[in-house]
Amino acid sequence: MTGSIGRAPIEAADVRAHIGAPWPLPGRGGTWRRWELLAAVAADDLPLAKLVEPHYDAVAILDELHARPPAPGEIWGVWAAEPPFAVLTATEGEAGWSLSGSKAFCSGARLVTHALVTAEAPDGPRLFAIDLAGDGIREGAGPAWTGAGMRRSGTRTLDLVDV
Repeated sequence: MTGSIGRAPIEAADVRAHIGAPWPLPGRGGTWRRWELLAAVAADDLPLAKLVEPHYDAVAILDELHARPPAPGEIWGVWAAEPPFAVLTATEGEAGWSLSGSKAFCSGARLVTHALVTAEAPDGPRLFAIDLAGDGIREGAGPAWTGAGMRRSGTRTLDLVDV
């Protein structure tokens, strides 16, 4: 293990180098192999594994939903933390759903191209897919997670306005 403290920030190319090949999907008999692949990344670079693993979680969730899988070059995250100081609200309108508010603990916020995020809707929590290149997304004033061992994962709070 080479360790991760003191290394340069993780770049998108670092993540993309580890997400090109498919991983076994959960519940289909390949769980042990899935864990082996994650362990291999984590053994070399734990903060990098913190960005690779949610990409493959998103792949599995999208598969379960029969949704479009990530396109080549896309890096997906799954941001489902819901602390009381950062609330993301979903509102349904004529043009579809709109998300506004804050989402905390977004690991890889500067690298991720798309994310599955939870938001509070009138009928309870829902899951949404967002494109981070869209308008209305900026770094928020909320806390950035700064655990010494995970600093390189680039965890931030994001503010969304009509996304």
